[in-house]
Amino acid sequence: MSQLLHNIRTAVLPRYPLHGRERYGAFFIVGAARSGTTLMRRILATSPGLHIPPETKVMGKVVHQWKNYQNLEWTELLTLVLGMFEFHTGFVRFEMSLRELLPRLKKSKTPERNLAAVIDAIVRYHAEVHGLECVRWADKTPAHSLAMDEILQVFPDALFIHMLRDGVDSVASGKENKLYDNLEFASQRWKSYVTAIGDFTARHSDRVHVVRYEELARTPEAVVPGVCQFLGLPYDPTMLDDTAQLGKINDVLTQDHHQNISKPINTSSIGRGRTRLSPDDLKLVQSVIGQDLKKWGYAPADEIAEAKL
Repeated sequence: MSQLLHNIRTAVLPRYPLHGRERYGAFFIVGAARSGTTLMRRILATSPGLHIPPETKVMGKVVHQWKNYQNLEWTELLTLVLGMFEFHTGFVRFEMSLRELLPRLKKSKTPERNLAAVIDAIVRYHAEVHGLECVRWADKTPAHSLAMDEILQVFPDALFIHMLRDGVDSVASGKENKLYDNLEFASQRWKSYVTAIGDFTARHSDRVHVVRYEELARTPEAVVPGVCQFLGLPYDPTMLDDTAQLGKINDVLTQDHHQNISKPINTSSIGRGRTRLSPDDLKLVQSVIGQDLKKWGYAPADEIAEAKL
């Protein structure tokens, strides 16, 4: 009987689409953890009118749930989606509740009853609550590296910045900052993220701009203008200032693994992984991501380990 009711509801009620005709000009900063995504957020957040909130984390899951339940009553669907955002553990960094937003969205006109409009409203509401300007917005969430197809379904005009970093440095930094306690898992995570982004880029090359962390650290004045051109943002040399409008991303200032975000852009972390990890650790990392390091133009993880023997 429940399946019959579901089929009747699906046939009778209107389906709420993933997006409408509105285009938001949103872009997404993706990449494996500890690859410079937060640094890129810091740089771009200085652009006038651009708002980049804390990591939303659940975009991919929200898209799947919307597809599964898009025939619910509008209020029920809104409650489900807003709850997925608010009750994710990372949402605490938004320092707000979506409870006051729900009544607004319940009154949405039919053309605005789509997932893209809901996500746009959440981001703009965050800016409103914190007194920040939001002419255009972006998202910085490493986990969304695995949800780029879903994001593009919701935002057909979406652009992506892929922050790419030597996997050895990325994995070592994750371990050092206690984001991971299992080196093999951390290596597999880096591999899965860069592979997913690479596969997406092969299908949508015009949507993705790759920024190597090493190049950004060495010559930010040469790299950032290209990023801005790709995104259609004005470039200003003051974007590279380490203190420029840090208040717009103050959610990261209290996180231990982001303790360097208020420092000038520098090269001190390049190559650090091969000097901080033990020879055995480097061999392990090489066994997991060696082929991927070579594919992306990085040296084998265990080069130094072999030299120490």
